[in-house]
Amino acid sequence: MSECKEPRCSAPATKKWNGRPVCDDHYDMYRDQYESMLKDFQ
Repeated sequence: MSECKEPRCSAPATKKWNGRPVCDDHYDMYRDQYESMLKDFQ
């Protein structure tokens, strides 16, 4: 698989976030931000 597309990150991309290849750490970061945003709307 390819590398994570985040700046200054060379970890292997293991997942995709909105079609963008990302590593586990960045995927978790985006997921946490998304869940936090959803809670703000409730």
